[in-house]
Amino acid sequence: PLEDGDRTEILRESGKTVITIDLNPLSRTSRKASISITDNIVRAIPALIEAVRELEDLSRDELELIVKEFDNPGNIRETLKLIDLRRYNPEL
Repeated sequence: PLEDGDRTEILRESGKTVITIDLNPLSRTSRKASISITDNIVRAIPALIEAVRELEDLSRDELELIVKEFDNPGNIRETLKLIDLRRYNPEL
């Protein structure tokens, strides 16, 4: 059967931009996506809607540049640092 990681990889290989919401920043889906959001989907969707509203006045070229320059491996590294910090400081 086709797994999410497989699907993400195939979509990326065909030139598609893949945005994923996953609880595990180290999953194959998260690592292969163009943009990974590490969160619970119930929290992530409202936050994503808010972020989209904040960007709605940007031109298509500006939006495409944001996506093109997004560093998903760097995003995952920062997410893992935050998870590690929260392990020792739960109030963060």
